[in-house]
Amino acid sequence: MEGLCKLINLEELDLSRNGFKGSLPACLNNLTSLRLLDLSKNDLHGAIPSSIFSNLKSLEYISLSYNHFEGSFYFGSLFNHSRLVVFDLSSNNKYLKVETENPTWSFPLFQLKLLLLSNYTLNWPSRVIPSFLFRQYDLRVVDLRYNDLTRDVPTWLLDNNTKLEYMSFESNSLTGVLDFRSNSKHFHMFLLDFSSNCIHRELPPFIGSIFPRLEVLNLSGNALQGNIPSSMGGIKRLKSLYLSNNNFLG
Repeated sequence: MEGLCKLINLEELDLSRNGFKGSLPACLNNLTSLRLLDLSKNDLHGAIPSSIFSNLKSLEYISLSYNHFEGSFYFGSLFNHSRLVVFDLSSNNKYLKVETENPTWSFPLFQLKLLLLSNYTLNWPSRVIPSFLFRQYDLRVVDLRYNDLTRDVPTWLLDNNTKLEYMSFESNSLTGVLDFRSNSKHFHMFLLDFSSNCIHRELPPFIGSIFPRLEVLNLSGNALQGNIPSSMGGIKRLKSLYLSNNNFLG
């Protein structure tokens, strides 16, 4: 892979779904014209050096998912990448620690459309939801499954990102209530998953009216109470509905 580092005018590098082994070569930082970097679904291991992206300010798309990285990765190293719209670091192991809060930055220069960052030791030991998300307003896909995140359910993500299509916080430790706004409409949302958390109290009675085009709704494995709202019947496109392992009545 190091031989590719000499292609300094390269704009797209897609080596996904191969059998590449070893660590990320530091010389990738020479590819200053790179817009797309996809090394997903290989057998790469070792650390992801934060410095590897320091010169790659043209990057719009980064996918390093489904490898075997270890050590720590500081997400703040990407905050000056104003063109970045896709970041995919989905995983099937817990050996990589991802830190978004240290060092502390005021806000990122990018506006992401896709953030896939599942199955990590994320922001340990605080386990907070990445605070930079408060400054994101164009998200379409958010996948933060299996990260053991705590604090209240981040319904504010829906308020800030009206074009959200897919949002999953499955298998975390989120608490609080589903505090959706009654006058909001999320016409683009087709999958909403807060399963296997610690969400309690009742479902909003108007939940069906604010997600009219939802296809998958998974709220199983929480501590929800009360009745299942009749407004659910208004979600005409619903294909999969999971409400098991709660405390519903009626």
